[in-house]
Amino acid sequence: TAAVARNAVTDADHLATLARQKATAELDTSVRAAHQQLVLEALKAEVDAAVQRFGAAQGGFSEALLALSNQETLAKVAEAMSVQSFVGGKTLTDVIDKVFAGTPLAGLMDRVKARTTTNGHALPAG
Repeated sequence: TAAVARNAVTDADHLATLARQKATAELDTSVRAAHQQLVLEALKAEVDAAVQRFGAAQGGFSEALLALSNQETLAKVAEAMSVQSFVGGKTLTDVIDKVFAGTPLAGLMDRVKARTTTNGHALPAG
């Protein structure tokens, strides 16, 4: 009967350990879910802000360009006010880097850029 009592104590200890591990895992899952929700909300805010910036940049710009008669001036204005310049990049890859920097999509964009470089279809500069 002493062996039975020891086994009962061991079983109780084991069940308590499992319960603690389960509680820890559930807490970790809750914390990760909350963190992921915060990240998603931040990404949504960034996307909304980017949409507003691009929308503000577009308003009336095409009409102003059509009003310009000098082709050289038109080309210079278009170059200076391009989306790349608006976002602050020199090339399309710079723009992509800045738009997705600090987001979960940054790694994906890096892999896409690496793949286009290795398959011979690199993104054009400027």
